[in-house]
Amino acid sequence: MLANRNKTNCLLSRLSNPKLLPVNSPDFLSGSTKCQSAFSLAETIAVLVITALTMIASLTIYSRVKDASAAVNTALDRDSLATEILQRIAEDLDRMASSGMGTTISIENKFDSSGYNIARLVIQNVVYGENDKQRIFERIIWQSYYDYFSDSLILYRSHNGVNLEDKVITTDAQVEMKQGNRDFFIPLCTGITFFKIQVPQIKIFGETAVPMELAHLVKVLEAKEKFLDRWSSKNLPHAVTVTISFAEPYQAVTGQLDVPESEKITRTIAINRTRKIKYIFVARDLEPIDPNDLLDEGFGETGTDELPGVKGKAKGGRR
Repeated sequence: MLANRNKTNCLLSRLSNPKLLPVNSPDFLSGSTKCQSAFSLAETIAVLVITALTMIASLTIYSRVKDASAAVNTALDRDSLATEILQRIAEDLDRMASSGMGTTISIENKFDSSGYNIARLVIQNVVYGENDKQRIFERIIWQSYYDYFSDSLILYRSHNGVNLEDKVITTDAQVEMKQGNRDFFIPLCTGITFFKIQVPQIKIFGETAVPMELAHLVKVLEAKEKFLDRWSSKNLPHAVTVTISFAEPYQAVTGQLDVPESEKITRTIAINRTRKIKYIFVARDLEPIDPNDLLDEGFGETGTDELPGVKGKAKGGRR
């Protein structure tokens, strides 16, 4: 039965394909030419295995490319977010920090029990009303705080005082804030692993500059710049340095959490940039230079004496 079925299938294939041997040929009638058989089970399994391996390799490559693209996008988003935060702090300092408006700036830094550095910046303007009573005209607070859920820092911003411009606060809330003199903090972003606000100390620039020789000036410039982690003076600092990072932190030798210096984004913001600054110029004794000697430079052997129509060097320029 099986032989007859194979012969029938082979006969049908000969009829459908004229290129094969004709049915009435001696070879076909004698059975010397056999019909081509289908794939065996081993060949089918091998094809399926090769196809599966190819698909797995393709999916693996696609997954790695997708992860790399996501990592690049995350890094770009973090850098842009850090830049936006620094720009917003700079705008608040530029708008409010002026010596003629009774502005005060206070800065505090401390290490939390979680190991992160907690920073606080307060910019405050005051006005005097009836009976010379002092009132807060505008106060902006930037403060970081530890978040237990994300194991990172959250950055908050508060805007309070008589002059309120926060659009997210309703009219009733504004009245309540003015009466109770309360600070409402609005979270701006999370995932911060390093946030620090400092005051740079530079003894050779600005109003604190002192006369010194040029060699000593270069040595002082090469020295490491010092920073203050706390500022509570009534006088405004010359600049404020803000450092922020979203990189993976590590535990330092002191026990606090820190991030690599290459992952930190720092911006130094000048305070009251229109103030009068005393500049110091270092004088040097230079040898007198004859302007006529400069004419010979760059001509080589051909000087001004060989120029047509010119006899000798010019004395006092062109007439």
